Amino acid sequence: MNNILVISDEAIATFTQLLEAADLPNTNIYSTDKSDPELARQCNIWFGAPVLITPLLSQGIVPDWVQSTWAGVTPFVQPHMP
Repeated sequence: MNNILVISDEAIATFTQLLEAADLPNTNIYSTDKSDPELARQCNIWFGAPVLITPLLSQGIVPDWVQSTWAGVTPFVQPHMP
């Protein structure tokens, strides 16, 4: 079972609709427009904005996969990141 977290402050509805339309088997889709540690701990795949994802990673919450909506990895390779 995969739990996907869409974490975005902009196109959250569009991203969520596209994932739901994909009809992914054994997958739950959750969405939020803020860094929500409780919800993040329940999800093994995160898709969204680095500005909302990096605070969760900094708290030591680590999913199986992170997919950024931005190009590049700069927000994820900072000295304070685990």
